[in-house]
Amino acid sequence: MEKDVNADGLRGLAAANVVLCHLLISIFPLGFRFLWPGAGVPGPVGMSERIIALPLLSNFWNGNFPVCIFFVLSGYVLTKKFFATGDLSDLTTKALRRYLRLTVPIMGSVLLALALMSTGVATSTTVASMTGSSWLAQFWNFTPTVIDALQEAAYRAILTGDSRYVTILWTMKIELIGSFIVFGYAPIAPRGMLAVPLFAVVMLVIAAVVPTSWPLYGGFLAGVHLARMEAQQPRWRVALAVALALVFGSYDSSPVYAWTTWLSPDFYMRKHLFNILGGIALVYAVRAGFGARVLSSRPVQYLGRISYSLYLVHFPLLLTLFCGIYLGLVRMGWTRGAASAVAIPVTFVVACAVASLFQRTFDTWGIALSRRLFPGRLPRDVERDRDARASPTEPSLSA
Repeated sequence: MEKDVNADGLRGLAAANVVLCHLLISIFPLGFRFLWPGAGVPGPVGMSERIIALPLLSNFWNGNFPVCIFFVLSGYVLTKKFFATGDLSDLTTKALRRYLRLTVPIMGSVLLALALMSTGVATSTTVASMTGSSWLAQFWNFTPTVIDALQEAAYRAILTGDSRYVTILWTMKIELIGSFIVFGYAPIAPRGMLAVPLFAVVMLVIAAVVPTSWPLYGGFLAGVHLARMEAQQPRWRVALAVALALVFGSYDSSPVYAWTTWLSPDFYMRKHLFNILGGIALVYAVRAGFGARVLSSRPVQYLGRISYSLYLVHFPLLLTLFCGIYLGLVRMGWTRGAASAVAIPVTFVVACAVASLFQRTFDTWGIALSRRLFPGRLPRDVERDRDARASPTEPSLSA
């Protein structure tokens, strides 16, 4: 079955969004005062911060919105082949492989973080004190050990969401649990109006178990239904979906969204909810062909190919390479804006290069190991071809 190149492209742009978010919030934390309240020490708000905080424009560096897109895409990608073939073994095989598929690359990112921490090259604490980034100041304030790092890589990050070496690995717990929810939900998900009550019941159960993060798991379930939908959709629906994605994707605590506070006193629960809704809308639009030319372009496809690796490796590089470049330039007398204008693109390019290497090693190893241990059943057409080659030639009727 052919890969969905548009979905791959969207995943690549989402990964780049996460990287840009973390680079900007390290230097301009007050630009995220509405997206991430408490990200920076209160102080003067300059023009850069005002631009970063603009609703709609903030979609390009939201950080949480692309993570929600990841979750919706997972539900979609994991079940697309199942709905096309009806082969239940496809889901069971993916379920067996999922832990290794995710964990081997996680191991690589944690080992990279351990190696960089052990060299003492991290300057993130110094940079955080200069920029007032409370977000940046909270990382790597402990003494690393090999045993602790291996425990985090092997099970702690993906099973508990606790990660000190590569803090962004909190999403891996959501990804793993969400994937298994998808594997159980997809075979019983009905079509048409019957899908609504089942979806509602499952969501109520999830909300009862995880009352603050239930919207994130809802994204996985929505992705399942997007995998069943017809690709051809009315243009007005696609346009509406894009508009909703822009509005919901930039959800923050500014007065623009004050009308939503009645939903819950918990800002982050509301943020997850609206960002997931935005992610659903955007994946719907992309599924219907929106942005196909851009998403299928070579640069974006490259980002899609390295997206998981880029997500995993950029964080250790942020705390070392990025902060080191920025600190060095500022100490040479450069302004904050000028230093960040150099440090951001340099770090992004290096992160892509490291991610490319990472994709060829840890990412590929994770896929290969999971397939070696859980080979699954061959596709039906391959089985037929193999059986035909193995069966003896039937005698001729004229013999």
